[in-house]
Amino acid sequence: MEKEILESIKASYQGRKNIQNEAMSIQTELSELEKDEQVKRYLALKEISERPTYEQALSWTENEMLDEAIALQERKIKNTNGIYLYLGTYFDGESRKTWNISFKVDRNDPRAKYSTYIDIEKQLRDVIQVPITDRENFEQTHHVLLPSTVLTEEYYHVVRRAFIKEAMTTSQEDAVQKILKKTK
Repeated sequence: MEKEILESIKASYQGRKNIQNEAMSIQTELSELEKDEQVKRYLALKEISERPTYEQALSWTENEMLDEAIALQERKIKNTNGIYLYLGTYFDGESRKTWNISFKVDRNDPRAKYSTYIDIEKQLRDVIQVPITDRENFEQTHHVLLPSTVLTEEYYHVVRRAFIKEAMTTSQEDAVQKILKKTK
């Protein structure tokens, strides 16, 4: 074997031996550190913090957390406190085989055929239609919130969140009273 080749083998071997010694030293030090309670705690927390749900949780807003918690349960809601948010009044326009057109009108418009409401504890898609002839009776027998603002989907969520937050921190009875006072 040529001297240069032997020297190359020796250098390569020595390089690997140095890496092995460093790795063994690091392993020994790691073993010692893992016995330390603070290091154990750090490693456990580090593992948790690297999970995808943990990273997402850092960016959640209060509303996102509440909306998600509600979404997990809202299909199970059967009995409510009977608080309805008035959504609007409509009359039917043109009708075709596959679609109908309804027009939103002033609450007291003589052309009005029905008003719509949503129970603030139910899903937004659970809108109910009340014929104008039954509207007065409906509003007298239920808690109806008549918003003083332009009604948007976000307003529904604001009212709903406020009610549920209050119910969680105090009681449903207190939440009903507070939401009725706030919106009248």
